[in-house]
Amino acid sequence: MPWAIDAVGRRLALTRNCLLQAVVAQALLQRHGCTSRLVVGVKRGVNGGLIAHAWVEDPAGHRVVGGSVAARYTPLANAHEYTS
Repeated sequence: MPWAIDAVGRRLALTRNCLLQAVVAQALLQRHGCTSRLVVGVKRGVNGGLIAHAWVEDPAGHRVVGGSVAARYTPLANAHEYTS
């Protein structure tokens, strides 16, 4: 899956950021009938400001994309349920 997300980003000449990658990943998963949920989390930065991160989870809570640093962030309230 990560290679497909990178390929789409290169094809569309989009910047590489976690939200874009999560949106593309969820769209690809949905297109293939896979259930997933896009999650946005926040944490405090060193200067006290908020830093955000986005990732995609499957129904079991496994992080499909963007999960390598997701544990450092507090998820915001769920905006919607899983999509498939």
